[in-house]
Amino acid sequence: MIKNCCFISLIALIALNVSLSGAQLPEKHPLDQSESRTLVLDNGLKVLMVSDPDLNLSSASMAIDVGSFKDPEDALGLAHFLEHMLFLGTEKYPNEGEYKEYLTQNGGYSNAYTSRDHTNYHFQVFPEAFEGALDRFAQFFIAPLFIEEFTQREKNAVDSEFELYLEDDTWRNQRIFALFSRKGHPSSQFLVGNNATLEHVTREQVIDFYNEYYSANQMALSLVSTHPLDQMETWVREKFSAIETDGRDALRYPSDFLEKTDAVRMVRIKAVEDRKILNVYFNTPANRHDWDAKSSDIISATLGYEGKGSLLSSLKDENLAIALGSSVWDATVDYTVTAISVDLTEAGHANPGRVLELVLDYIEMLRQSPYPDYIYDQESTLAKLREIYTDKGEGADRATDLANRALQFPLEYAEDLPTTFLRQDPDFYYQLLDAMRPENMLVLFAAKDMETDEQEDIYGVEYSYTEERGELFERLSNPQINSNQTLPNPNPFIPETVELLNERPVLLVDEPGLTLYYGQDHEFQRPKVAAQFKVRLPDTEQDVGKAVLFELYEAAVNEYVNEIGYDALMAELVYMVRADAEGVSVAAFGYTESANKLLPYLTSALKGFSIEEARFEAIKQRMIRGWNNAEFDAAARYIRYFTSSATYRDYFLPGAKADAAESVSLADIYAFRDQLFENGNVEALVYGNVSAPEAESMARQFQESLSLQPVDSVYANKVLAQDPGNSLVFKDVVPTNNSAYRRDYIAGMATPQNRVAAAVLGNLINAPYYSEMRTRQQLGYVVWSFTFNIEDMMRIGFIIQSGDYDPVELDGRSDALIATFPGLLREMPEEAFLQAKSAVRSEIEKKDKTIMEKSARFFRLAYDHGANWNRRQESLDALEALTMEDVVAFLEAAIDPETSQSQLILLFARQEEELAGETEAVDDLDTWKAKQEYRDVSNL
Repeated sequence: MIKNCCFISLIALIALNVSLSGAQLPEKHPLDQSESRTLVLDNGLKVLMVSDPDLNLSSASMAIDVGSFKDPEDALGLAHFLEHMLFLGTEKYPNEGEYKEYLTQNGGYSNAYTSRDHTNYHFQVFPEAFEGALDRFAQFFIAPLFIEEFTQREKNAVDSEFELYLEDDTWRNQRIFALFSRKGHPSSQFLVGNNATLEHVTREQVIDFYNEYYSANQMALSLVSTHPLDQMETWVREKFSAIETDGRDALRYPSDFLEKTDAVRMVRIKAVEDRKILNVYFNTPANRHDWDAKSSDIISATLGYEGKGSLLSSLKDENLAIALGSSVWDATVDYTVTAISVDLTEAGHANPGRVLELVLDYIEMLRQSPYPDYIYDQESTLAKLREIYTDKGEGADRATDLANRALQFPLEYAEDLPTTFLRQDPDFYYQLLDAMRPENMLVLFAAKDMETDEQEDIYGVEYSYTEERGELFERLSNPQINSNQTLPNPNPFIPETVELLNERPVLLVDEPGLTLYYGQDHEFQRPKVAAQFKVRLPDTEQDVGKAVLFELYEAAVNEYVNEIGYDALMAELVYMVRADAEGVSVAAFGYTESANKLLPYLTSALKGFSIEEARFEAIKQRMIRGWNNAEFDAAARYIRYFTSSATYRDYFLPGAKADAAESVSLADIYAFRDQLFENGNVEALVYGNVSAPEAESMARQFQESLSLQPVDSVYANKVLAQDPGNSLVFKDVVPTNNSAYRRDYIAGMATPQNRVAAAVLGNLINAPYYSEMRTRQQLGYVVWSFTFNIEDMMRIGFIIQSGDYDPVELDGRSDALIATFPGLLREMPEEAFLQAKSAVRSEIEKKDKTIMEKSARFFRLAYDHGANWNRRQESLDALEALTMEDVVAFLEAAIDPETSQSQLILLFARQEEELAGETEAVDDLDTWKAKQEYRDVSNL
């Protein structure tokens, strides 16, 4: 995988005093039993190990100091190609599918990516299989085979990955970014690779690249597991000491990916999707030395701030933009890219020069303002709280971050580097800001209707390029201080106290119109709360018009609360406002004191929000573009809409929503809002560092503020009543170059027995399905088998996306393989079945890692599963009794033509439209659905 790296006034009610002192905080959380250790092996390999008995998974990652920037000019994509080849057998484990199969059978998975300046390999697995996984993993870096017969096949895999993103606007923009980087700079190269650039690459070249750059002294390994540190160190020394080293120096790169010029460089790009995006890039100084002062983080957070006085607010005030993002990205050790991405309105699209003016004006305001030490203090305070009271995660993602930090930063600080604030560096802060000037800037302006006159030759991107001097350059070179743009206000949501109150939730309130489950946290001992409220609406008929009203209402409320809500998010107070036919939900997850401040504001916004007409129209048009753009998404992702639409009575495809939204006005939204809360029942759960009286008070305040009248019957969507032996086939033609196939077998009610049978089955067939369809037959880059449930029914799903085969062909090949699975399962050794059961058991027993995770699980159990608090134990009991023959019987019943119920979806690429017309299938879902019968969902 190639990695794309780039990229009421409440304040008046709150007495601000960010005075939480370090003395109030312990060194670590009282329940934190984790330990860490760093070491450097004799071969120079840097190692960071974390042992934590509370983890559910073990994981490891290896980061190597080489990436696509070192591709030879005549072999672009070589680093990425090498990444693929490493997975295909080693001297000790020569079977190319053995590594994936071992991980899959033990509840794990692996992946890798090639970035510009580094490559990362990682995996996760259940702890009992960690040593075996490490042994297989280590061999990648000791004795890979690079088998000749797989060379062309993996070139095809790289090419399939390239084709997967041919019509993805993010990747196309990155290609244009490279095209206009300085000639001769590695940033200007094509980094992914395809069959054309890799055509003449030989096995020997791959080996030479590996030998030249894969040196132990420029690699870093991370291990995160439940195993003791001494045990992990023993494994590391035994398994990784044999990696060879040549003692090479770390790689360096030119710091100027842009040439300075006295013009505004603007590339206008014709987008595939209907979007209007202005991306502004600055060539800024290297920042890895600034890891302990985090000046670039302060700048990024300030540029991306969304509260009053922010850059985004000034753009919204002139109706130029509806969203904005910012980052200072350390592309290599030698330079950073500061990026600002602006999601434009129609007015912004018509006047990009004014957008750039406000961007440069805001940067000038920062340059002329005092160093914001209060923001540094806020970030430092939040970092201390995060270090103690926020779960650090687990699995491959955590291991990947640790390995990368161990490679690129001082090893002794790598584990806690994101939360380490040791000094302030105003000089570097202003040095970064000083580099953000028009002569050091590249602008990519993308829209579907853009007029262009040139075409890039790899992705086929249509573009035009101008260097604008004169008035615009002069204006941007001499920015003005805008009175509407200010530094962020001090954040009112940073808690001043974090005292803990001295488990299964109890039903605290059960009366007409209000149900409240409450639990006081005794597990995590964090000063946080998770408060969730859902207004269940009356049972009324739904249509696409109502569905659109709910989504536009939700967007309008979130826009109204955004400026205050952004401060809350920065203080690690996650909030949510959602709306659909089932109800309107409000939730807050974070420090208890902060949540109590925010919740009344969110609740009042449900009935009292107001936004400007122009801003609403901008939001609506953005959502319409998003719905219309859905069909340009990767086919394997777009196909999910058909699954939901074929299953649910009231589910509508994105295109239908786009059409229905065109005529909706802001007045319609206000009218919808005013009648929305006449009747409804509140479902509530409050869990965490909060007392029972406080929880009840929160729930009653929520209900009373909405003045709800209880109802006897609430709305719930219905699902298709499909008959046994009935195979439904749906088709569509997508405007992209890839086709997709998906077949779901409906495999019975989601009873405990069926849930565990499905889970074990998914574990056992994942690797053979992937290996045959992707590795051997090379049908496409995306190949996936899985088991899951929709409401109360279990399903077995298969997906393939292909740029070379039509979906009818994919269906035939997939069905032929699936038919062999019962025999394959019966022939499997008992050990494989026991491993699969063990993996499923570990998954069921997986512990919640945060108060938010636990409260979300409690909410589902309380309201979706009839307060069945024994659901987990029921699954464990069913798993204990499960036999391989039970699994085979479950599969056979699901795929037997006489008894099976399946849904087959065929998405034809645009070049396959003629074949689509010849294929018998449902192509008008709305008409078809009007004739079907639907049933209520069982509460399992």
